[in-house]
Amino acid sequence: MRTSVRLKLDSVHPVLLFYREYPDPAPAAREAVGRLRGVSDHTRGLLATNLTAQGELSAGAIARERVVPRLRLDLAHLVRIAEVASAHEGDDEVRASLRAGPLTRTIPLDAARAALVAATRHRELLLRYGMPEGMLERLRRDLDRYCAVLEKRADASATIAAANTDLARLADEARSIIRHLDALNRIRFSEDPQRQAEWDRVSAVRWGKAKAGAPGREAAPDEAEFRPAANQ
Repeated sequence: MRTSVRLKLDSVHPVLLFYREYPDPAPAAREAVGRLRGVSDHTRGLLATNLTAQGELSAGAIARERVVPRLRLDLAHLVRIAEVASAHEGDDEVRASLRAGPLTRTIPLDAARAALVAATRHRELLLRYGMPEGMLERLRRDLDRYCAVLEKRADASATIAAANTDLARLADEARSIIRHLDALNRIRFSEDPQRQAEWDRVSAVRWGKAKAGAPGREAAPDEAEFRPAANQ
């Protein structure tokens, strides 16, 4: 989630607390506050979804690191044995079909699966040249696990991206509602500068980055929201 989105959403809760203490009976204000509560509820749900997906992404990274080293090592062993068998048998097809690609931290899944298919086809030959019994079965299991991990991480990433898109939309909606409430409060508190100042404080977005422990600069809705778009 972008910092600007988070900062806009952070301004919702203080505004709702303000209206709990100083409710406005006007229908327009009540309707706006109700919509802002809806934004707050939806935001909490999306943040929970995001947190769960982040956890799945982290768990997937750990699971990937567990399976990749053995998978990479077994593939490397398989390729070496295939090269020896190919040289001795004069059959370049064996070596060519078992090129799994660069065995980096992120193993090329399609190439690894193709190598497993080829090794299964040449199983008897590879066993004669020293491929351990059970290696292909272990490779198959590890590739299935690796594939499942990648799919789960892809799903988690997609969930996070979708949630962040919705959060950005909610942040803009929240600021639109707060601008409406600000217009109403400037009428409501026109003769109460102290209450107006309190409203300006709670409805502000902290746009500036905090430095040396100091709070970020606050900007009231009429100051922050109506400046040129490049500064918003």
